[in-house]
Amino acid sequence: MKKDVFIARLESCLSGLPDAERREILDETRSHLEDCASQGEESLMAALKGFGPPERYARAFIEEAQLRDALVSGTPVKLVLGILSLAGRSILAFCSFILIAFGYLFAGTFFLLVIVELMLPAQTGLFTGPHVQPFALGVMAGSGPPPGTTEHLGAFMAPVMAVAGGVTTVLTLLFSRLVVARLLMRS
Repeated sequence: MKKDVFIARLESCLSGLPDAERREILDETRSHLEDCASQGEESLMAALKGFGPPERYARAFIEEAQLRDALVSGTPVKLVLGILSLAGRSILAFCSFILIAFGYLFAGTFFLLVIVELMLPAQTGLFTGPHVQPFALGVMAGSGPPPGTTEHLGAFMAPVMAVAGGVTTVLTLLFSRLVVARLLMRS
């Protein structure tokens, strides 16, 4: 592949980046390739081979920009999508994505229990007794818990679950930000 073809394809692949960032990447790449070309055709070919296909070379810059954007915006969706975009190539991103998914799943479950507690207060709670070992948090089917079962939260069920959902959401968001920052340090 010729230097000009590589640069043109790279520019096309970087089209989603801000102009200043795209120009900087292209200028540095062009300068490096020109330095190699001045040392001979063999040096230029080695440099082009080292970069790999322009699409793969560009992907690293695009992913880094997405992670920076996710970290700056701080929204859960952008953070999760940024981590997910790397999950296929990074064990850290893959494992973190799984933990984050579970974090948001638990938070959603806690918030759902608040709603169910308001609708079905006799069937929702933190139960202990001979039919639940060691305890059950959630909704009992039928008309309520079986005889001998004790519900421990009572009127505090909704506030406790709301707080648990909020704390879980915040911790998951903070973990997401930490993972994105770590992934940026690696790039």
